Amino acid sequence: EVERAQADASDREQFEAADALNATLLDARAELAAAEEDAEDVSRAIVACNERWVAALSRDHELRAAHAAAARRLIAEDAGSQRRALADEEAAISDEAERLQVVGERLQTDGERLGGDLEALAEEEAAVEGAVEA
Repeated sequence: EVERAQADASDREQFEAADALNATLLDARAELAAAEEDAEDVSRAIVACNERWVAALSRDHELRAAHAAAARRLIAEDAGSQRRALADEEAAISDEAERLQVVGERLQTDGERLGGDLEALAEEEAAVEGAVEA
């Protein structure tokens, strides 16, 4: 009977140890499942963060391209404006040159007329002097 009681006690101890081990195993499995869920949540968060980062980089690229296009357009407009201003200046200079040429021709004509008038006046003066001497 003592052996039987010892065997029953030993069986009970083994059962309790197995039960405790089973409970520990179940707790470990539950903690592992919770850790796996946390890992999946972190993984999803990383994927979402990467997607936002890629979208931000894409938007940055678009903005840089738009900025470069705007800068090229402004440079072209400025060059066009400068060309128009230069053309306006050239036209003004050309108009002034034509006006000065007309003025020069008029002055030359007036000078020739005055030269003729001076010659006539000199002849008339000589005639008056000749008449006074006579």
